[in-house]
Amino acid sequence: MTTYFEETKKLVENSTFFYIITTNMEGKYTYVNGHYKQAFEEIHGPVVGQPYQITMHPDDTKVCEEVSIKCFANPDQVYPATIRKHDGKGGYVITQWEYKAMFNQNNEPAGVFLSRIRCYRAYV
Repeated sequence: MTTYFEETKKLVENSTFFYIITTNMEGKYTYVNGHYKQAFEEIHGPVVGQPYQITMHPDDTKVCEEVSIKCFANPDQVYPATIRKHDGKGGYVITQWEYKAMFNQNNEPAGVFLSRIRCYRAYV
């Protein structure tokens, strides 16, 4: 993982506005910042090491896969995605994320970096 992502994670580890996540190439959480933990681990328990799908509407996994493919095809770009996340009450919260491909020291795909700023809650 590049220094850029490590520095960004340090910067927003304790943010109350930003959600930061990284996943590996198997689609498992490898990092979540404190704000994400507070919002979603209360519902799902510890998520690091778990498949990313546990926190979202099953139909939205296709969106994640499609956006991730775009990220690796164009690694200098950031791509948006709208994902429904479990609200812990049987419904979903509509969330918007930005995806960026991550590469290791050998320039091999390493995972996806996702960020979101807390801006609103809409329930469906």
